[in-house]
Amino acid sequence: MSLETTYSNSVRRKREELIKLRNDRAKYTNDLSNATQKIVRANNQLRTTKSQSTIKSKINEISREEKKQSDAQKRISDIDSKIARKEKELANEEKKLLQE
Repeated sequence: MSLETTYSNSVRRKREELIKLRNDRAKYTNDLSNATQKIVRANNQLRTTKSQSTIKSKINEISREEKKQSDAQKRISDIDSKIARKEKELANEEKKLLQE
């Protein structure tokens, strides 16, 4: 197998990894958005209710969704750093391929 083929396969593999990371990022961004919507809804319901059990339930729901938000933000941050690293690796591999 020639060096050019090796670099070409490496470039293809890096691009596939980037696509997967971007899809994962989109998933967690969607999770973050859903959690935010649920928090807004629960807050609106909290304002209109008088029942203590409903109030407690909505406060617990808000806490759960805030944790989901936090987790999603952390995962997005981790994925962003992985994407940056992969893009750098891809640029290096493409440079090697062009030099061959």
